[in-house]
Amino acid sequence: MEFNEDEKAERALRVYRDLVKTTEDVMALQGRQLDSLGLTMSQYRVLEMLLRRGPMGQGTLGAEALAAGSNTTIVIHNLERRGLVVRRPDQNDTRKKVVHLTPEGKKLVTRVFPMQAKLVQAQMAALDSREQERLARLCRKLCGGDPERFVELTAGDEE
Repeated sequence: MEFNEDEKAERALRVYRDLVKTTEDVMALQGRQLDSLGLTMSQYRVLEMLLRRGPMGQGTLGAEALAAGSNTTIVIHNLERRGLVVRRPDQNDTRKKVVHLTPEGKKLVTRVFPMQAKLVQAQMAALDSREQERLARLCRKLCGGDPERFVELTAGDEE
């Protein structure tokens, strides 16, 4: 069955809306759980990243743990104010700061992480293991989209 361009666009928009809605719904559940613990999603991501990977530079944390548009400095400052992280000068470059979990931060994130994992696992239980693997592959494929193809498809839109 061949689709015309309008049908392809409509299908793509429908799938995109479904993807965004699903993501927002799961994140809303996580957000409510984190809210009850006095954490934002951004703060949790920083704590989780530090737990899994150890101390790291503030710039790396911002690029890898936070959503685009998040203000890394404010997120880390608020965690620091609560005594959950501490910033120390980088041993190799004192202009840079390395963020470390404090014992209090580690205690909190090790308590919260299993709760978050259970919530996501419960949500993902709607899919069997093969479907989950396929979804993961599709997400990676979408993230690795071809920017040249995007430019090619949208080139005529500016006219």
